[in-house]
Amino acid sequence: MLALPHLLAVMLDPSPFGVVCPWPGLKGVGIRWVRCGAGATQFANWPEIEREPGKFDWSRSDAELRTYYDPEGLSLLPILGYTPKWASKNPSAKKPQHWPPADIRLYGRFVKAIVSRYKGRVKCWEVWNEPNIGFFNGSVKAYTDMLKTAYVSAKSADPDCLIVFGGTAGVDINFIRRAYEFGAGGYFDIMAVHPYQWGPRFDALWFERKLQGLRKLMDEWGDSHKEIWLTEVGWSTADKRITPEIQANLLVQCLTTALTLRHLGVSKVFWFCVKDWGGPGFGIFDTEGRPKPALFAYKTLISLLSGAKYAGRIETGRKEVWAHAFVKGGKSVLVLWHERPEGKEEVLLPCSSSEAAVVDIFGRRKDVKPKGGVLRLVAVHSPTFIEAEGAQAFGRPLPPPRREHRPQPEESWLKGVWLSVSVPESTMRPFVTLGRACELTIEVHNDLPESVKGTVKAEIKALGLKEKFPFSLGP
Repeated sequence: MLALPHLLAVMLDPSPFGVVCPWPGLKGVGIRWVRCGAGATQFANWPEIEREPGKFDWSRSDAELRTYYDPEGLSLLPILGYTPKWASKNPSAKKPQHWPPADIRLYGRFVKAIVSRYKGRVKCWEVWNEPNIGFFNGSVKAYTDMLKTAYVSAKSADPDCLIVFGGTAGVDINFIRRAYEFGAGGYFDIMAVHPYQWGPRFDALWFERKLQGLRKLMDEWGDSHKEIWLTEVGWSTADKRITPEIQANLLVQCLTTALTLRHLGVSKVFWFCVKDWGGPGFGIFDTEGRPKPALFAYKTLISLLSGAKYAGRIETGRKEVWAHAFVKGGKSVLVLWHERPEGKEEVLLPCSSSEAAVVDIFGRRKDVKPKGGVLRLVAVHSPTFIEAEGAQAFGRPLPPPRREHRPQPEESWLKGVWLSVSVPESTMRPFVTLGRACELTIEVHNDLPESVKGTVKAEIKALGLKEKFPFSLGP
């Protein structure tokens, strides 16, 4: 387990299972979290809430809360964005909402207002969506500045709220590293990424390697105590290779694998998205609101693995066959699949229980009896759940690797006063060329309600330069 004193104190819903966008009946599926906002829904949609400067209209957000979330007791992860046209840095652009605000203080004002309004009901807030691609037409520095002001503004309204880094398209290590270099580390509580894959074959090794790389980066920057949330994963049935049945298979394979990465801090995963719009897509409901196979697969996965503890991987002797063991209520639950859509291989599993049950992704159950302590099964692309009595009914699995968890460091510095450093950039990386004149701009921002005085100490170690700059700022 990760040492997460602040997260535990906030008492988040422990369920790891989420979806993007609301739809009636999610509680019946077992889904407990919904990611919303950023125009996909009206909750937290800045352009609709603040159509005129300083005038906030909460009616649409309130209605969405009453209609979808409160009746089913769902937890929300709203996205704080995008930018109203009147506030946009580029109001004449085709999509002005995807530009940062011309005045970052406008964003801070909106964040403080919405967090204040929903304090106690909404505990987590995500700062933008996929800021590493076209949803944010600004630099890494510009995003980091928005993250800082959002963090300070949100915490001033609700000190116990949690700020989620804007989920990047893919696991964009370079973007996240640059954000750390610009000082992002102290201004978010949870990391988020969108580790999409394309095509009908889920690559579990790639998936784990990418998240291992992210965990390594976070640990290097002193963030070993922070969780990683996968705020989007999914496959679209608009891809002719992805039939509704294959989509359901991939959902179970991906989400099961995510549950095996708790040692990396992966603790929540959100399927993108709840419903198809205007044709086949990523949804677990089709365009008419009818359940797709993926919905039944999600419901089966949750019913069997909710609250289960991952025990480890079972070796099958088959390179393309995956078998993950979980323990739930004194029972073992094994999830078995073949990674190739056309794959089909027999596997022999040790089973110490006299009886077992095989459950397909639609919840259909069949009792089976091991012979001589061995269960003979065929692994195919559609995952199979096998239940048996005993915590080690399928033998001793290979446990996940252990990782050193450092406690959350104590922070004594004043976060409400923060720096924005501007240097020349190339491919997102700040640089200074030796032997050439270079302008280095340091902005001091005061997001506190009172005046502050202090000194900025700047040092360029490679050049042996040190400077001090006193400052005095009003609120």
